[in-house]
Amino acid sequence: MMWLVGSVVDTAIGCLVQSILGSFFTKQMEAWTHEIGLAEDIKKLELEMKAVERVLAAAEGRSIDKPLAQSLGSLRELLYDAEDVMDELDYHRLKHQIEKGEHLLLLRRLSFLVKAAVLLLKKEATRGRAN
Repeated sequence: MMWLVGSVVDTAIGCLVQSILGSFFTKQMEAWTHEIGLAEDIKKLELEMKAVERVLAAAEGRSIDKPLAQSLGSLRELLYDAEDVMDELDYHRLKHQIEKGEHLLLLRRLSFLVKAAVLLLKKEATRGRAN
């Protein structure tokens, strides 16, 4: 039995690739992966996703046999796994961003406390000179 590329399996693959490319390869993610040393790996992944897109586009509307259809099904499952990994990586990016923000907040609080202490010391020094 021959099937056409463009079936539900191929549509799912195309949607997964678009999801990964669209939601993951953002400026924030690019900056973070560069910061933690994963930029090169992520760039390779992006190139692979685009290669999958090109293969699907080239095969669209062509007849395929059952083994190729099964391979496309396997590819779909792999892309679901890849999407899960990407979601987990995005979670870690957000967690890192929050932790970094918490550190900045603590630094701001510390800075405020130091400035307040300096002002109090200056006030006390001025008061001591007046007596």
